Amino acid sequence: MGMTPGWIMVAAGSLGGIACVLFLVSTIGRFRRQRKHLLEEISME
Repeated sequence: MGMTPGWIMVAAGSLGGIACVLFLVSTIGRFRRQRKHLLEEISME
């Protein structure tokens, strides 16, 4: 019993979903840091 196209698509979809979640989490972290930096610059002025 080998890898059927259905299992290959399930694996590819799962990897894509995991990659999407990781990208979203890293993007949220980056925006939080940028917002904090901008607020510090505004408060200094």
